[in-house]
Amino acid sequence: MTHNFYYLKNPGIEFLQIYKTEYEALSKTEVSIDYLQKADTYCFFSGPKMVGGLVLASASNGNSFRYFSIFEGNEDGVGTLRALKRKFGVNEKEAVEISCIWMKRKIIPKYRIFFYRIMLSETLKLVKEKGYRYIFGGSVELHIQQFQEQFFSKVFYLGMKPPQVKGTLSKSGGIAVMIYFLDAGSLRFQALRLLYNLIWSNIYSKLKSILKIRWNSVFKKTKVTLG
Repeated sequence: MTHNFYYLKNPGIEFLQIYKTEYEALSKTEVSIDYLQKADTYCFFSGPKMVGGLVLASASNGNSFRYFSIFEGNEDGVGTLRALKRKFGVNEKEAVEISCIWMKRKIIPKYRIFFYRIMLSETLKLVKEKGYRYIFGGSVELHIQQFQEQFFSKVFYLGMKPPQVKGTLSKSGGIAVMIYFLDAGSLRFQALRLLYNLIWSNIYSKLKSILKIRWNSVFKKTKVTLG
């Protein structure tokens, strides 16, 4: 991309602390430094300022799946998770999760495309190296859920996360959480499809902006006489 927008993989503790602070402020959900250290954590910068990040975590690295933590705390939750694993034939050691994605809202479109290109290429690399069969993702934010539906092919879980469960900063009556997963064999196709949609959306926005400017210019030059 350019020297003004870049990323660091698995940076030092001082950057992980910034990551934790920024992510929790935006998502209202906690993440531990231990989780970030055990996973592959990517910090994105615009100049000296951290403006986004993502995490690739796997059970094979000794990390517990963040998206599965919502089932902890009671026997019913553990039973639900076991039932879901049986239903979908999922083994954590054969999966990787993309989690803790955050980005400042003012990041320009071409940098957003770069962000997601890195996310997808690094996930592809990890899947190839480790032989993972599944990729998990999820969110508590509706607009992110809608975006992720373009990429992940199957809904693993859709339900409420109570505010008392460890790991949440929410004080409301609960958080609607959705967990998706994708078969690794479909990853390359879905990645190309997602990048295509992002690029086309960027081009469409630029064309719309140009046409609006030109139309306003023409409108101002046109004299209209009434009566």
